[in-house]
Amino acid sequence: MAITQSPLLTSQDLAVRIGVTTLFEGLGLTLHPGDRLGIVGPNGAGKSTLLRILAGLGKADSGHVAWRTGLRKAYVSQAISFAAEDTVRDILTTQLKSIFGTDAAQKAQSKYENHLAKLEENPDLGGDEKWLSELDKLQHTLDAEHSRSVDIPNAMGGAVRVAGLEELADRQVRHLSGGQQKRLQLIHALISQPQLLLLDEPTNHLDVETVEWLEDILLELSESGFQMLGVPLLDEEPEPIAMAIVSHDRSLLDTMANRILEISAGDIQFYSGNYEAHAVEKVRRMEEARTRNQRLANLMRRELAWLSRGPAARTTKQTARINRAAVLEVNLKSAERKASDKPKVELNFAAAMDSRERDASDYWISVKENLGSQLLFDLEGITLAHPGGAGKPLLMKQLSFKLKPGMRLAIVGPNGCGKTHLLRLLAGQLQPESGLCKRHDLIKISYFDQHRKELDPNKTVRSSICPEGDFVHTSQGYVHIMSYLEKFLFSRHDAERSLKNLSGGEQARVLMARMMLEQANTLVLDEPTNDLDIPTLQGLEETLVNFTGGVVFTSHDRYFIQRVATHILAFSGSKKDKDGESYQWTLVPDLEQALSLLSALNPAKTSAAKEEKKSAEKIAKTENESADKLNKPKLTFAEKKELDKIEGQIPPLEEKLAAATEQLNAGYSAGLAFTELQERQKRVSQLESELTSLQERWEVLYSKL
Repeated sequence: MAITQSPLLTSQDLAVRIGVTTLFEGLGLTLHPGDRLGIVGPNGAGKSTLLRILAGLGKADSGHVAWRTGLRKAYVSQAISFAAEDTVRDILTTQLKSIFGTDAAQKAQSKYENHLAKLEENPDLGGDEKWLSELDKLQHTLDAEHSRSVDIPNAMGGAVRVAGLEELADRQVRHLSGGQQKRLQLIHALISQPQLLLLDEPTNHLDVETVEWLEDILLELSESGFQMLGVPLLDEEPEPIAMAIVSHDRSLLDTMANRILEISAGDIQFYSGNYEAHAVEKVRRMEEARTRNQRLANLMRRELAWLSRGPAARTTKQTARINRAAVLEVNLKSAERKASDKPKVELNFAAAMDSRERDASDYWISVKENLGSQLLFDLEGITLAHPGGAGKPLLMKQLSFKLKPGMRLAIVGPNGCGKTHLLRLLAGQLQPESGLCKRHDLIKISYFDQHRKELDPNKTVRSSICPEGDFVHTSQGYVHIMSYLEKFLFSRHDAERSLKNLSGGEQARVLMARMMLEQANTLVLDEPTNDLDIPTLQGLEETLVNFTGGVVFTSHDRYFIQRVATHILAFSGSKKDKDGESYQWTLVPDLEQALSLLSALNPAKTSAAKEEKKSAEKIAKTENESADKLNKPKLTFAEKKELDKIEGQIPPLEEKLAAATEQLNAGYSAGLAFTELQERQKRVSQLESELTSLQERWEVLYSKL
């Protein structure tokens, strides 16, 4: 759909500074209906700060933001702000009442009746245009309020169904998992039918199933609007919803975003398209910059060669050339510094890792005791009890699998199904109820704890990794601690910061840096991707794919799982037998099959799929019967030629419309004169009209086939 509506939001020259550090400046941004902006960049770059400014909850140091009058916007933060003792039903009912309750309708009715009462007191008002105009307005408001009134209990039931919280409607927030709280938070925001939805790290700490649910909801929202909620629409002619999403989840950005904003080291770059398009375009820009810098360096060398010829060449007439050499030197250093600040980007979103070019910034870890093809783990009939004790299902029963060097096993399932307990068993921190967990005599395990309990919050980054001296011992020999920290994106300033003052992602990088000095041959990683930005995720992926030992890990990041895992152990529901209930696990070859298993466990989703299939079959049967009865005519020769011609005309016209729309959006961003914007708007409308006519004629002709 072409974007022709007026902007929802426009910002100009936004700048944010923390002390002497500039996060970004000169940022201009326009969001129209239907825009889905993905905001990416390293941790601490200012992404969440920008989102709060766009939501009207924060203020920039300079610049301003203008919102369309009456704009409905919803900001979904990383933190859950509901009262812990409130239930799901309480929260959604309150929100529904505030939007669709009877109070507004009663007030409108009262105003309407009071206005009519004036006519009884003064019959002459019946001919007064001002009184009649006010009566029309009050009638329109009353009709609108009545049309929006809903049965609150039924609407609440629909909201919990969409959220997948039917069985938890009376549960307090304090007893909901993180994923369940995020579902509640999003549905609560959507009930207000925002025209602009702002999401700050919506996938953080969610299990894979909830991330899939979130993506499905956002897709349906962008394609069909708010009909899925089963409540009256607040707008007679709804516009496509606009979104701004801060996320490190590349799969989500690849599915949802149609534009990317990258903020890194104060640099601002916009990219058209989704995450994959952004990655391709970023590589192209980096190649261009490299060529540009090379030309600048060559020119600099020629200037320096001239300057080195001696005093005879340096007459007053050559002052300009000497000044130019100085300017060139400044420009070259600036370009080199900017290039070094930019994080490495993937060359291809879906491509294999074996052809990736490596550089000095990649993570690396070697195996001290390479065990070849020998078994690292051999689990035979493992049974593990639930930490909740008697009456709870067994986390696993008679589970068996083997792990060899080169295998990278991802454990996938909803929160609370026992993933972390299985990892702790492998790491030797738990013992099974029954069964054997055999380990190779020479196995050396590094365990990554998602809660980071091993870190001392009072230590500095440097002392946590290198308690004594200035060097750490790696597979490549002794390396200075500062050089080693740089590989994990820590600067010299960061080295002396206390761990308690670090973000979650920074603490995770410290733990990785420590872990990779252990030179283990088996890595057991519990949610290593939590809080990590995209450059860090890329480095971790590269490390694990090139690791020659064995890896067992859990993660909610679907793209990370797809890139790293060679095998997947997926939660596949529960089973009851004479000994009680136990959770079931299935070894599958890829993430798609794992997600299918998880999807089948969701009764609401399965039921909806069955209903959808039944409805589709019924419609198809009706259409076939109707077609037989109607005996529709076939295409004539002339119509067949016309259909072929139209099919050739539509794609170029769509390209012209996209280009014209882009020019219109650029005009808004550049603040062009109103007359110029009108001309561009007129061109877009004309192309839209032509395209609509062609598409309608195509449908008529195609229906005869």
